[in-house]
Order: sequence, then structure tokens, then C-alpha cells
Amino acid sequence: MSTDDSVRRTLLSLDIQQYGEGDDVRQHLFQSKLTEVVRAAAHEAGLDESSWDIQRSGDGILAVLPESQSESKIVDDFVRLLDAHLTPFNQDRKKRARLRLRLAIHHGPIARAANGYVGEGVLTVSRIVDSNALRSALSDHRDANLAVAVTDTVYEGTVARGRTTLAPAEFVRTPVEAKEFRRSAWIRVPGARRPASRHQAATATGSASAAQTPTASSLWPAAARRADTGHPNDDGSAQVDPDVVQSATAAKTVGQAGRDLIVNAVAERAAPATVVTINEGKIRAKNVNFGIQHGRSS
Repeated sequence: MSTDDSVRRTLLSLDIQQYGEGDDVRQHLFQSKLTEVVRAAAHEAGLDESSWDIQRSGDGILAVLPESQSESKIVDDFVRLLDAHLTPFNQDRKKRARLRLRLAIHHGPIARAANGYVGEGVLTVSRIVDSNALRSALSDHRDANLAVAVTDTVYEGTVARGRTTLAPAEFVRTPVEAKEFRRSAWIRVPGARRPASRHQAATATGSASAAQTPTASSLWPAAARRADTGHPNDDGSAQVDPDVVQSATAAKTVGQAGRDLIVNAVAERAAPATVVTINEGKIRAKNVNFGIQHGRSS
């Protein structure tokens, strides 16, 4: 591939979560439904799906969009409508029979090759959509239909500049590592009430360069482990000391957004009526039962 052959395009990579666990009948249904919901969401978002250059695999698609397609519409309207079309299909199905998708969005250089496309753009969306980070984000939200990851380029050009209806705080900047690939992506789980990835939570309200700020990811797991009394509740969840205090001096330096993330990270596993607070660099949680999301900050 020569430099002259490459062009910059918006790329989407979609993959079906746990596709291989289904039998032939389910896989056939999922392939048909994937094509249907993508076409419907694109049409309703005002995007011409027929102009997309699509490479299909059994459990996913790679789409190269023409320059005329709005990147902001992809990140915002298309994702929202995709989620909306998946909801009625999934709502009455058993958990393991639901169609759940991972979506990666990037804008980068590509070039045609003998079997499709090559280039940094293709490599990036392919690695991100198949990454443990995006898989975990969807697995962590069992009721969600999809998890979305956008690259720094897309995030800075759309969400950070206010070109969508989405709040920056809905995204969590997360390291993505796969084979030789080392990048970051901004992950969002539509409809989620907590950060998209509890493993790699970041302040998410600033620009991509804000990732150097201390994050909640290194703070809350220690508090959680220390809180566990080792005595299970009746439902099998771990019981937690009712008065937990874990030192978190970095909480003083991460700012209000970081403090909110720390609170959410602890509260995401908290039982009803739980109060999680940060005071003078310490995390305090009361009446906490792991496994149930609830909590408030004060």
C-alpha cells in the first residue's frame, strides 16, 4: 500500500457478543437480525446504509462510510436507534438468547486490498471491537443491548466539541491492549447508570489528554476487597462490614469528577440505603452488600 492509495474514512466494526455459544438456529437468526437492525437504525438516523462498503463475517460487520456521512450522527443518532431496535427483540428473550453487540467507531486511513481493506483504520476498529475492555464493559451491564467504543479522534471531533447530544461524562477513557495494539478508547454503554468500565474508570469529562489524572480504577477495588467480611448473605452475595473506611489520598487530587467516579465505583455494588462518601481522602461506605447496584454521595 502506498501513501497515495490511502484515504481517511469513518469506520464501524460491529460484533455479536457470545455468538459462538448459540446453536445453528440462533446464529442464523442473529445474522439476519444484525443486518436488519443496522439497516433500520441507519435509515432512521438519516444515513444511507446502501452507500456503506460492508465486509461481513458470520458474527459481525466492518463498514467503511463515505465522506458525506455525518460522524456525529453515527456516534449519537445511529447508536441510539440501534439500541432502540434491539430492545423489543431482546426484552422477552432469555439472557443467553439476547442479541447483544459491541461497536467500535474510528476515523482513520485505509486502502483497498485484495480481500477488502487494510490500514491503521481497519486495524484500530478491529482490535477495539474484539478487546477485553469492550467485552467486559458489555458483560458488566447485563441488561444492556450494546457497548460502544470511540477512538480519541472520534471523541475529540464529536462529543468533546458538543456536536452530539451526549454528555462527555457518559464515556470512560479506557486502555485497550491486544497483541501488538496499544491504544485508548472512550467506552459508553447506552442506558448504563454507572461508568462504562469499572476496571478502567477515568475522569471522562476532559479531553483525551486528561488520562494522566489519577483515576478511580486504582482506588475502589482496594476498598471493596477490604470491606468484604467473608460472610455470605442469604442470596450468596458477599457481606460487607457496615462501617468501611479505606484510605484514598489520591481522591484529593482527582477533582470533583474523579470523586464522583470513586463514589459511583463503590456504590455500584452497594445495597439500598447505602451511603458512600469521600471526606479528607477517605472512602466511607455503610450497609454495603456487594452485587447490587445502588448508592448516593453526600
